[in-house]
Amino acid sequence: MSEYLIHVTFACPSSATKQQLRKSKSDHRKRQTNQQNGKEKKAKYSEQTAQLQQCEEILAEVEHGCKTIEEKVRADRNLASEALNEMGELVCQYAEIDNKLNTLEDNISNLENSAAVNFDEAEFEELVKKVEQNVLKYEEFDAFLSELADRMGDASERGDCTQLFYDALPTVERMLADLSV
Repeated sequence: MSEYLIHVTFACPSSATKQQLRKSKSDHRKRQTNQQNGKEKKAKYSEQTAQLQQCEEILAEVEHGCKTIEEKVRADRNLASEALNEMGELVCQYAEIDNKLNTLEDNISNLENSAAVNFDEAEFEELVKKVEQNVLKYEEFDAFLSELADRMGDASERGDCTQLFYDALPTVERMLADLSV
């Protein structure tokens, strides 16, 4: 038979107490560390939740702002379309008046060149005065429309060309009425 050597250590009661104290101190430290880690995780989670909430609020504000901008763009496009339609009508009227003026000038030229037609000098002078007045009115209207187009071009960059057009409309109507031959 082989001999077994058994080694038994007997510790005194005070050493067992010291071991228990060491063990309880390390357990206490672990508990404190775990509690502190738990508090830090909760604080970090709360902070992340608050940041998420703030991001969601900002996103909602941005979406609302985008919708508002889209509505304004739609309204501005409609206004611009209406203004362009009205301007197109005025351009047609302008072209019509321009054609009438050209016809009148051609008629005068034909009358001047025609040897067969005899005019009374007073009637001829009256006709010349009317033509000169119409030409002046035509040039005034042409200058006004050119200036209005320039101002509207400048105003379109600021987005207020529609108001400028409506402000000028009574003057355009008055000038068109004066130009009717």
